[in-house]
Amino acid sequence: MGGNRANPRGCGAALANVSRWQERRGGISLNDISDRPLIVLRAGRGGLSGTDEAGRPIRLSAAGGQGGYATGQPSFGWSPFSPGCSVYYGQSERCAETWDMTAPRLAPGQTATVRIVYPANLRQSPSLGARILALIPVDACIIADSCARQGDGAQWCRMHWSGFTGYVVKTFERDGRRQILFSNGCGPG
Repeated sequence: MGGNRANPRGCGAALANVSRWQERRGGISLNDISDRPLIVLRAGRGGLSGTDEAGRPIRLSAAGGQGGYATGQPSFGWSPFSPGCSVYYGQSERCAETWDMTAPRLAPGQTATVRIVYPANLRQSPSLGARILALIPVDACIIADSCARQGDGAQWCRMHWSGFTGYVVKTFERDGRRQILFSNGCGPG
């Protein structure tokens, strides 16, 4: 089998089925005993971070500043609820609320008004590689009429703004910092 043995003892239920870890481009995957990836963690500021299958944040950091993922030494410390934010509220230093970390659930024909909290590219299709139609400024309140998780795990909502209809991703990572691009409501931020 590929990968390295992992011992998730003491890490909580989210990691109970992890048996192996394997280096991936930009991070690692935590795999079950059959080597099926359960969680993919990406490299960022101070460690690796991602979410489990239930969407709960997980962070992996070097234990005591020695070893760690950067050196390949097995001296990791798990911190599913580490100090600091796993997801920030836009460009602020404030943590995003749990209810705001996922896109709104919309039934067919239902809409939601959302507030842009980080300058957001409105894209032609739900992909970071898709053509940009417009840049939506912070504090714009816009209508979302459908939201869905894509094959890569990212959540995208179809939105209408300034005569354009396109897609905005819910969370975005830049320089190792994950943040929401829009809040699931249009009240004061």
